[in-house]
Amino acid sequence: MSWNVGGAGSRAFLRALKLLTNQHKPDILILLEPQISGTTADLVCEKLGYPDIARVDANGRSGGIWLCWDKKAFDVEITSACFQHLTAKITSANLSSFLLTAIYASPNYQLQPSLWNSLITFSSTISLPWLLTGDFNAFRSLNEKSGLATTSTARRCRIFNNFIDQANLIDLGFSGPRFTWSRGDTASNYKASRIDRSLCNSTWNECFPNSTVIHLPRMQSDHSPILTSIGGRSPTNSPSRPFRFEASWLAHDDFASFLTGTWDDGSPLHTALQAFADHLKEWS
Repeated sequence: MSWNVGGAGSRAFLRALKLLTNQHKPDILILLEPQISGTTADLVCEKLGYPDIARVDANGRSGGIWLCWDKKAFDVEITSACFQHLTAKITSANLSSFLLTAIYASPNYQLQPSLWNSLITFSSTISLPWLLTGDFNAFRSLNEKSGLATTSTARRCRIFNNFIDQANLIDLGFSGPRFTWSRGDTASNYKASRIDRSLCNSTWNECFPNSTVIHLPRMQSDHSPILTSIGGRSPTNSPSRPFRFEASWLAHDDFASFLTGTWDDGSPLHTALQAFADHLKEWS
């Protein structure tokens, strides 16, 4: 389970986390943006209920990645760690070994390309199953945000999709609420988007074909916890579900204008097809 907690220094956070872990019992817990570090973080980590923790400490109140587990269940080897990601090799007697990357992409869009480029390079060097989960601070299409789009918004979508394509990653989809982040309590200031997610490589998909992702209800933070499970029923919104084009759509009076208005010439073919399929599901 990964969760951008937006601050881990309060008693309210610890109460919320205890409710989550008691209900869902995640074997591995990723906490993002704890906004504390050093001795203060040490004291909080002692209360999390996980005996083993690796940390990328926050820089002041910005960032931070905590990876929590129990070495009785998993052998965890940290292979790389920096401000925007932490990667570990996970080994268990009951599972194939896999790589796990906890993501906290900077909200500063100018810093994100260095993360995408490093992950693209890393993707070409590995053969193990690979799961990436966390707060990517990016979305794939305008359907993944509320409100109006701008030219810069569309450009950021293309950059994020290009990263996913070049790293040969698959979006595991989700069930639960549509957006993972929201802020504002009135119609005039409400904002929401799906910026937290789980991605994987094809080897992960082959080894763990029944993986699911659930957007849990928000509590304490403006981000939803993201629960990724290796087994279970396929999520209802999974992009990997079979898509069937209906010939009857071609006869619809509005189909030509719909195609012109939704097809994205600026994206790679695979990304454009996936986005168009998503639009079709809503249109139909």
